[in-house]
Amino acid sequence: MKKFSLLIVGVLLMLASCKQKNLELFNQENAGSNVYLKKPFDMAVGTMILDTTGFEFYGLGFVPAKQTDTVIRLVVAVTGNAMATDRHYKIAIDPASTMKGGKDYEFLNEPLIRANRYTDTLSIKVHRTPAMKDSNLVLTFSLAATQELQVEMPYKRTSATAYRDSISLLRYSMVVNDIPSKPYLWTNPTYASNALNYFGAYSAVKVQLMVQAMNLNIADFTIMPAGGFSFSNFGNWSKYFSYWLAVEKSNGNVYYDEFGALIEMGKYGK
Repeated sequence: MKKFSLLIVGVLLMLASCKQKNLELFNQENAGSNVYLKKPFDMAVGTMILDTTGFEFYGLGFVPAKQTDTVIRLVVAVTGNAMATDRHYKIAIDPASTMKGGKDYEFLNEPLIRANRYTDTLSIKVHRTPAMKDSNLVLTFSLAATQELQVEMPYKRTSATAYRDSISLLRYSMVVNDIPSKPYLWTNPTYASNALNYFGAYSAVKVQLMVQAMNLNIADFTIMPAGGFSFSNFGNWSKYFSYWLAVEKSNGNVYYDEFGALIEMGKYGK
């Protein structure tokens, strides 16, 4: 009975202590906001990791020769609340990068999150240089902290692998070349016959036009997702693009590829 009484007294003392202590709430001013790359974060919380390699590949050999550069846009986000002033972060270039700033690439804007925003865009212009015709060039960099933004959220566990693996939210790497070749859809045995039957014979101009008409990305044709290319895209994309070509033709616009052939879809995509 005595032990039970002491237990009750102990619980009462604990409750009294809790009443006296104020509840500690999140204080952004003390904790700060963290900056991170939004795409890998979204990939980590999604059901399928589209890129587990840690880099993105851009094949300029897949696009028309008259296109002398391309712009890569990365969405950068922050934790916590939006602020009334601009907040800057830094870019730390990996010294092992083989792309040269001012020659092979340039940043088009300051690395910052503008006032009253939770996300912003970091734009990188990649120049099509002769060195890219012989080998892959690499640019790797990381988001770095300032007094205004921290980098205390470097990784995110991935739901697609039952949270066993993590993906970097700060490090970005791109591999670029200008070596002409057919995308995997037209060469991989799993997809080649469908690509030919739905999309028709490969041409760089055709793929670029499909990208523009359907608001796709060239990587949708050139980089195989970890889960494989969705076979439904063959029918959906080819039917829509055939419809788009028909509308354009009715408006007097007819398109030809780099070989002088009329751009059209394959026999199942018309």
